[in-house]
Amino acid sequence: MDTAKQAIEVLAGAEKRLRELVGTAAAGGDYKVAEQVMVWARALGELVCDPSLTQTSPVPSRELPPARRSRRTPAKGDYPRFFRRGDNLIKIGWSKKEKAEYEHKAPRRVVDALTGAITRRSGNGKLFTVEDLLPLKDPQDGGEMPGYQVYVALAWFKSTGLVKQHGRQGYSLKRGWSMETALNAWELLKAQSGANGRDK
Repeated sequence: MDTAKQAIEVLAGAEKRLRELVGTAAAGGDYKVAEQVMVWARALGELVCDPSLTQTSPVPSRELPPARRSRRTPAKGDYPRFFRRGDNLIKIGWSKKEKAEYEHKAPRRVVDALTGAITRRSGNGKLFTVEDLLPLKDPQDGGEMPGYQVYVALAWFKSTGLVKQHGRQGYSLKRGWSMETALNAWELLKAQSGANGRDK
């Protein structure tokens, strides 16, 4: 085994251990520590996935490109779609009015901030509303995060099944929710370099 592969195994092991510590800190109610450890785990995860660290050629994807759809109303269930582009969460939706795709995005730090807020607010299976979570503060500058970005992140959590909506009553969390499961969901989210559609 070459040195690069050994180094990647070390990083992957450290990332796994940090993920475990995220759950430990959250379970103990130390959410600030959990959020910080989540940032470190994410940084290690990005290093592990960095293709420049290995000398092997990437395995070609076996996935077929998505089929082109006409501008007619898409099939039910086609939207919304979510993926990662760099450190951003991307949501692709469908505009019935314009009969075209549109794109919304939210930085990863919004997802992390929402994860922490949800974890603090929804203990013991109680329902929560978006109003309970807002405003979310940006850890970088202390400013208020845009509400639409929070809704993009919440919509993604709904699509994963980690969050369930109960009409206008609010939302609840899937049993077993933790900051660690949210981190794992992000790592499993498909990464793409681009998408059809436009910012809106």
